[in-house]
Amino acid sequence: MLISWPLVILGRLDDLGLPVLNSIVVICYAIAVKRKLARYVWFWITMAVLAALHIPLILFVPWTTRWVPALAIAVIDSVDFILILAILAVIRRLVDGPNASEA
Repeated sequence: MLISWPLVILGRLDDLGLPVLNSIVVICYAIAVKRKLARYVWFWITMAVLAALHIPLILFVPWTTRWVPALAIAVIDSVDFILILAILAVIRRLVDGPNASEA
């Protein structure tokens, strides 16, 4: 409800509701999968930057209010999730060096 309230005020709940919810779920799922990295400050900085990068993506992509197949949404969310994990792996390698253990 807290997420949808600003969208209702802006009159954009119909076209932005699903993309906002999907982005939040993907980011939260990535945090849950990489929860061992939660003790590092760089992880939270990276996740904050990635969450902030989702804002212009959501606002500037012309989303439709028509029905979209669930498979298409799943593909978009999966690609987003894989990109987040890849970015975290690259940054971890940069921060911890090439001998970083997988978490």
